[in-house]
Amino acid sequence: MNWLKTAGVFRAKAIDAFLGETSKKHSPYVGLTFRITEGLHAGEHVEAQLWLSDRAIDWTVVGLIHCGWKHAPDIDNLEGVGDKEVEIVVELEQTERGEYTKVRYINSLESKRTRLSGERAAELAKRMRGPIAAAQQKLAGATPPAAADLPGFGDGDDIPF
Repeated sequence: MNWLKTAGVFRAKAIDAFLGETSKKHSPYVGLTFRITEGLHAGEHVEAQLWLSDRAIDWTVVGLIHCGWKHAPDIDNLEGVGDKEVEIVVELEQTERGEYTKVRYINSLESKRTRLSGERAAELAKRMRGPIAAAQQKLAGATPPAAADLPGFGDGDDIPF
């Protein structure tokens, strides 16, 4: 296998999932091998250890579900892991034995944000003029005007979210 040797954000799929433990402290984890699916590093692999400790269990379960795990809470059945493509954040870690890659986050592609452009971006900019002007004046120490008095605000869409 060709192993990833750089940090970054990558689209990937898990191609292997297994239960493991460290040799010294016998700390349990779920091991995943990811294959990068797009870009310059497509086809390269990186391993992840998702710890099964009390502190890490929530993130482990979320990561496994993002990868397609279907059998929670049965950790001995990792079927489905690898069914979904994910975005992984990989960092470089330095140890006394050298540098290695570490999967820091496993993010779902289903919850990605969308870049606004054109009319949608213009509508948002218009709606935000008033609140941004008010915030700017507040930060400058001035008393902000009523939002309805500002251009582009108070046109019936007063919901702040």
